[in-house]
Amino acid sequence: MKDRLFYLFVSLLTLVVLSPFLLSGSLGKIILYVLPMAAGISTVYGLRLGRRPMIITLSLGVLSVALGTASVFVEGLSVHGVATLCTAVFYGFLIGLLVRYIVRAEKVTADILFGSVSVYLLIGISFSIIYRFIGILNPAAFTVTAEAPVASVAGQMSFMYYSFVTLTTLGYGDIVPLSSYARTFAFLEAITGVLYVAILISRLVGLYITDSIMKKNA
Repeated sequence: MKDRLFYLFVSLLTLVVLSPFLLSGSLGKIILYVLPMAAGISTVYGLRLGRRPMIITLSLGVLSVALGTASVFVEGLSVHGVATLCTAVFYGFLIGLLVRYIVRAEKVTADILFGSVSVYLLIGISFSIIYRFIGILNPAAFTVTAEAPVASVAGQMSFMYYSFVTLTTLGYGDIVPLSSYARTFAFLEAITGVLYVAILISRLVGLYITDSIMKKNA
């Protein structure tokens, strides 16, 4: 259990940083499915969150990897759509488990802080998948300055970029949501990003600093 959330943070950060390079080949695309799924399943197992959460996480992870791998080699928006939706469900379930674990933690450790940052990264990745799913259903849901279809490799990376720009409320404006669904999820992500940092991460950091000071004065 020790440092389990730190390893999850490293895995997710690696995923975000290497995405532009891995999307250029079939093997890289498969790695992008396998790496976060393996990290998530390993984390749930290491934290001993229970038999049922472990079974659900494992089932969703294996299904996501299988469908994601199939979408790499099989043409058709239906396969890509189902794989994307399943992946989004996996991330959503993992976020719920981690938030519950972090909130219930009796002591705020450095590993808990890494876990809270991991959730922040997972939120950004999850919304990028949701945007990709919306783009698959409706190619006109977004306007993108780069000339790439939303379901293409370039489009997938564009959604990752757009998601984190929205999550941090940076908003360059080079990608604009047009459909009602796209706009709804865009402002929901912006609200989530602001509230998550302001409430959960700030609280955890404050408790961690207070606990460290009390230990020094003891």
